[in-house]
Amino acid sequence: MTFETKQAGRITFWIILCLIAATLIVLFLILVNKPFVAQNQEDKSGQKNENQNEAPAELYSYVGKIISIETGKIKILVDKIRNPVIEDSEIAVLVNEATKYYAVSVPKTVPDDFNPEEGGSLFKRTEIKFSDLKTDDDVTVISSENINGKTEFTAKKIEIISNN
Repeated sequence: MTFETKQAGRITFWIILCLIAATLIVLFLILVNKPFVAQNQEDKSGQKNENQNEAPAELYSYVGKIISIETGKIKILVDKIRNPVIEDSEIAVLVNEATKYYAVSVPKTVPDDFNPEEGGSLFKRTEIKFSDLKTDDDVTVISSENINGKTEFTAKKIEIISNN
């Protein structure tokens, strides 16, 4: 076997090895980047996918926006982005003398001198009154009973969220 024949054999070997490696890399990338069925969508067979969000059996709070305020009641818009609900909906939140109200202040940025190990808190919580609630406030409404599937319930606590 001559030197040129050995050299040609080695080049052929390396070309084949590189082609196999490139094929394996392409297959790996195809498998990794395979599009998944989005949550809450059906696959081509009409079956719901296994990642679909389902409402929990028990639910004790909603996050929403106040859309109206009446005597002894607020209505909030509960959206499906921030809550485990199938569609956006209006919820009537009743209040009574036992309902507590708070304003929770959340900073837009973390202060440079903040140290959570020293027991500091980023959130400032202040007790407020029903009369301090305003339409378009972002709120968390909390109940002591399971409110899953209910369109009206009595709140144990209402917290308005403000960014400062």
